[in-house]
Order: sequence, then C-alpha cells, then structure tokens
Amino acid sequence: MPKKPADIIENFYYKNNRLQQLRGFCYAAQLNNISKAAKHLGLTHSSVSLQIKTLERDLGIKLFDRNGPRLSLTKEGEKLLKLALPHIDGIDKYQGGVQKRTDRTEENRVSYFCQQHYPQFYTA
Repeated sequence: MPKKPADIIENFYYKNNRLQQLRGFCYAAQLNNISKAAKHLGLTHSSVSLQIKTLERDLGIKLFDRNGPRLSLTKEGEKLLKLALPHIDGIDKYQGGVQKRTDRTEENRVSYFCQQHYPQFYTA
C-alpha cells in the first residue's frame, strides 16, 4: 500500500528535530517567505516547508496563513514567534561565537607554526 503524504512527513528527519523546525519557522516568519528563509538557512524550499508543516502538525496549530509565496502569521504563530525567537537568536549567536573562536584558534596555530618554522617569511 503506498504511503500517504502525511505518513512520509511523519517519518521524516525533522520530526524529532524541534530546534531545526523552530529555526525554519522563525526565519520564514521574519522574512515572510519560505524561499528566502531556505536560502538564508542553506536549505531547500521543500525542507523548510516540511519543517513548518511538521511543527504545525506536532503542535496542533496553524502558524501561517499562506497567500502564494507570501506568509502572514496567525495569532498562534505570533505567540510562538515571540517565545521562540529569543532562543533561536541566542543559539545562533552562541554558535557563531564558538565558530569565530575556533577560526581564531586555527589562525593562531598557523601563525605560530609560520613563526617557528619560517621566520624569514613571517610578517606579523
């Protein structure tokens, strides 16, 4: 028996990844467009759309009113955005800070190596 679309959504990766679902929702809500959110996140339109549909199904609420490519938040969507956005922003800023520190550490390692092994070529 062929699977129904709802069955496919139910077994998809995003089902258990609430953080990714909320991130997709928050960016789509801020940009009022799933395609723009997908581009920002480095995902496909269908991935972000599926994240949002799964989130709506899991929470049992409608988050967006859809009018072609334009989205508008429902009252429930506005409430969720208000709750979720500070957390998503905080996590994204934290991850960005960790990445910057990691990049900086790598730069320091390369710089130290160059100073020690190629002092004639090193310019600080």
